[in-house]
Amino acid sequence: MQENRNEKIYKEKDEEAKKVEDAVKSSVLNIMQHTSLFKIPEENLRATSHAFEILKVAEFSNTILALIGFSCAAISSDIEYTSSMESGWVFQLVLLVGTISTLMLILSIIWRTHCILEWEKGRGLYSSFDNIQSSGKLKTLILELIINFLHPIWPLRNVHFLSFNTVFKVYIKYAYNDLLTICTILRIYHIINLYSVFSKYRTERSFRICKMNGNFAGTTWAVKCLMNDDPLKVVIALMVIGILIGGFCLRIFERPLNVYSELDFSYYGNTMWCVLLTMTTVGYGDYYPSTLPGRIVGLIICIWGVLVVSIMVLTVTNMLKLSSDEIKALSLYRRLNFREELRDAAGKLLFSAFQYKKISRDFEDDDKVKAHYLSKVQRSLKEYQRIKLQKKILYNLNSTEDNIDRRINHIITISKTYNDKLDNLKTGIESLLE
Repeated sequence: MQENRNEKIYKEKDEEAKKVEDAVKSSVLNIMQHTSLFKIPEENLRATSHAFEILKVAEFSNTILALIGFSCAAISSDIEYTSSMESGWVFQLVLLVGTISTLMLILSIIWRTHCILEWEKGRGLYSSFDNIQSSGKLKTLILELIINFLHPIWPLRNVHFLSFNTVFKVYIKYAYNDLLTICTILRIYHIINLYSVFSKYRTERSFRICKMNGNFAGTTWAVKCLMNDDPLKVVIALMVIGILIGGFCLRIFERPLNVYSELDFSYYGNTMWCVLLTMTTVGYGDYYPSTLPGRIVGLIICIWGVLVVSIMVLTVTNMLKLSSDEIKALSLYRRLNFREELRDAAGKLLFSAFQYKKISRDFEDDDKVKAHYLSKVQRSLKEYQRIKLQKKILYNLNSTEDNIDRRINHIITISKTYNDKLDNLKTGIESLLE
């Protein structure tokens, strides 16, 4: 009886072990069929195009909300600085709209990140089981949320801190909301993202071409393509952005010194003039920053200006370069002129030589006259040789293609010579055999 019970227990354990083994096998097969760990995800064109259209809407929403938040921050900063309507409903409404738009922007950024993940899933870059954390987008999302959350808030109204100015030996007062207003300028990257998703460089065709070449058609790709295709627009955009943003920052940091300084930085035109002179490294000295944060902004503007000017120089240089068709036309034009110049130089050389020969025959004893006409012959000869040397440059006789052609022609000539000798040898042998 005891043995029968043990056999039943062993059989039940074996059956349970088989069930567990079958369950593990089925789960492994399921994973191998559906996950990207064992199977490369395939691209779903319909899902990809739909997700990308939603991504465009999300980027447009981010840009609009970012611009609204920045506008509210700038308006509230001016109202608080001028001490007008601080306790009025306009100032409160502007801060409220800025806060609401910022909160909506936070939600929109989270939605945009989710749209990007869904779009990349459709392209087969991630599996259906991946999320924001497993895809490595969580750190970028947190950093982006922190940057976009900074904005002027109601509790910090009329809250200031003092900073000692070493130029005028006085304490100047800054508002905390002004610093938060400066932080809202960082939202400008939403405009770049918006251009990227609506540009021609991020279409389905560009994605396929980049994928075949091992690249990814993202925002960086779109900006680089724009700089190569239309660099003048990029230079103008960088210049305008630098002037507007730099002038705005200088205005906030330098206007508290209007009481002590003769430089009126509260006027936006003066700050933009100062930024323009700094970017172009002219520096007339009529407007210059006197505060520490203003000087830091000036240093950044100077570096930005050097970057813009270098791109501008490169752009102008490329614009002045001749195209391949223009180079061919110029080369043909120079060759035609070269023939005329060579003919004229040869005619002058012959004429001067004829004159020298005639003078030498008529004035055999007058060495001065003969030396004078001989110098004419030498000058004409040098001019003829100088023009003749241009033939190598204009006709490119030493180019790789010409050298190859000459060698091929030489080989053909040698082969013809050997063939003729071989034919003569065959003829001689046949005559001997006969």
